[in-house]
Amino acid sequence: MKPTVVEKIRRRVKGNDSGVLPPDSESVLSSPLPLARYELRSINLWGMKEKEQEEVIDRFVQFLNALSERTTFRIIEDSRNVRAGASIYENAKYKRYFIETKSEIDAAVSMIGARYEKISSIPELKFVELFPRYLVDESSNFVQVSNMTRLGGRLPTGFLSQFYGIAYEVRVEIDPVRDMFRAKRMVNERLFAVNESIAYRQSRSWLVGADLIAQKERLERIANELSSSSQKLFRVRLKFVLRAPSLDLLAQKKKLLRQALGSYIEEIDSPAFLQLPMYMGRGPGQTTGRWFFVPTETLGVFFPFAGLDLIDPQGTLLGENLLTHNVILYDVYEKENYNIALIGSTGSGKSTLIKSWISRMALENPDMILFTFDALDKKEYSAGPDGRYESSFAYKTGSSLYTFKQNERTGLDPFKIFLEEGTNEPDEKTVSEFISMLLNEAKEPELRTDLKIACEDSSSFDELMKNSRGDLKKQLDADLKPYLFLFEGEPIQLDSRTCFVLSALPEWAKDVAQFLAFSYSWQIISRLPVSTKKMIVVDEGWRLIAPGSSGKTISSSRLAASINVASTYVPRIARTGRHYNCAFILATQLARDFFSDNSVGRPMIESCSTKIILKQDEAASDLLTGELSLSQEEQKFIQRCIQGQGLLLTPEGRVQFYNMLSEDEKKSFSTKPKDIML
Repeated sequence: MKPTVVEKIRRRVKGNDSGVLPPDSESVLSSPLPLARYELRSINLWGMKEKEQEEVIDRFVQFLNALSERTTFRIIEDSRNVRAGASIYENAKYKRYFIETKSEIDAAVSMIGARYEKISSIPELKFVELFPRYLVDESSNFVQVSNMTRLGGRLPTGFLSQFYGIAYEVRVEIDPVRDMFRAKRMVNERLFAVNESIAYRQSRSWLVGADLIAQKERLERIANELSSSSQKLFRVRLKFVLRAPSLDLLAQKKKLLRQALGSYIEEIDSPAFLQLPMYMGRGPGQTTGRWFFVPTETLGVFFPFAGLDLIDPQGTLLGENLLTHNVILYDVYEKENYNIALIGSTGSGKSTLIKSWISRMALENPDMILFTFDALDKKEYSAGPDGRYESSFAYKTGSSLYTFKQNERTGLDPFKIFLEEGTNEPDEKTVSEFISMLLNEAKEPELRTDLKIACEDSSSFDELMKNSRGDLKKQLDADLKPYLFLFEGEPIQLDSRTCFVLSALPEWAKDVAQFLAFSYSWQIISRLPVSTKKMIVVDEGWRLIAPGSSGKTISSSRLAASINVASTYVPRIARTGRHYNCAFILATQLARDFFSDNSVGRPMIESCSTKIILKQDEAASDLLTGELSLSQEEQKFIQRCIQGQGLLLTPEGRVQFYNMLSEDEKKSFSTKPKDIML
């Protein structure tokens, strides 16, 4: 009689004291490999509201009901080196999420709602030694595979994620029972057996356990739902792959796993002589693990993509996840839109976070276009803590400095700056509103129509001055004279990475110069190849949205004019940034800049897929809680967190994080005296 796979492996192990894996072991287990593989991003269920969680699970259930063939979910540990400034954090561990099937199921995978991509292979361990109860891989790590053999009590949604920090891999294999008559028969047969057991115990006056009663009720419910075709039946196999550098650590991990399983799973087994076929998943059924049957409803709580980590394949180090203590690798260019709103009170670490994160991004993407607007009142990005350019953010990112000076012409002609999208023609409405903002508010309303007509007849600022007559001419001559240095001359020439320094300008000119430079930067970006990554960083976002609002004596009519032009123009180009592969970062100290009633900043915050909230006082946290639907725990966190800690809100969920800095980043970016002196 031909020996089985189990007998072959047992004979080889017994006859080979060294445990060296026989060279043809994998051929014994050979079978057709899956044809389709998908890698998905995790969804942070725990950072979602209850209704959002229900929507995610509903989509997963739809995915399950759409399956017609065997499918495997694999959550596998991987590692990569992470750069932070001049330092490298080696082998930072994170989880990757895979689906593999025999045929392509793109339409079904898209139902889950997670971003995904098709891949050619999934990471697999390669073994060099084989022992009865464990394997040894090529990195000299000891590996053991356990199979769930008995399901426990009530399972909370996403319960598998509790084991991701212990297991090297969690594997869920599911196989829909395609014959509904067979599925109903299997459930009814099991229900009949449970009823017989209950009747037998009752006939002997024995106690009928609560677990038996619960099992009966569950089977009755499943039978009814199968009869109404509202659920499908699946056979499921659940495996845990443990991996450790020593047998002692492997035993510790297994103990931790059993403790974590608790009441969820009543029994797991690591069968001797079957470790290799258990891992490979190939061979006769009795060698590859035990199956059990569940309906769609139960399988829904096995949702395997509930991860607390944010790891984008091309992401840049943002900080440490305070819940898992793993790194956060975040890629804004993969989101629904690329814009980022950052809100942090004074001393919360707002500027340090921007400088560390964006400098890392610039280092990893040497072709990225970067325009940075320095703080308007001091040199925050153009000079380091010691006042030198050589220790600054600008130097670290390879950015040249463009310093605005009142006696130097910049050539930022509004007619050349504010253009209709996709053309070289002036956006006459924006030009007239911008110039109207600068005029003396006492007469400006009466001249608004004349100004609009003059702008329609002009293609440059010089032409506007020539085409203006009467009171309009007098008004323009009187009120625009201080700003002529901004409009006249040849346009400034910018490098692909430029840091704008505006602190040398008088207060009344700073906002206007920033608004013009921002718009000029956008015109340059909109003409560059879409494939090139681009970024505009504005530390004082509120002043960009409402230029002119920094003056202490600004009147309500002047503010209304500034709001009219900026609150429409800036959000408009920010919304279109994604089409040009451009990300905008707008930061502010005050939550009300973006969220107060009738705030001009509201359109901007609505265009930001990514929001970062640093430390807030009680009033600001109350406002943010209502606007962003923060939980009580999240509200308390942003009130009590220390400098550098914050809450990251993303399309994939919410994560509490800490901005971890390398030693050279602390010296260059931190404002703490103890860090600067390192």
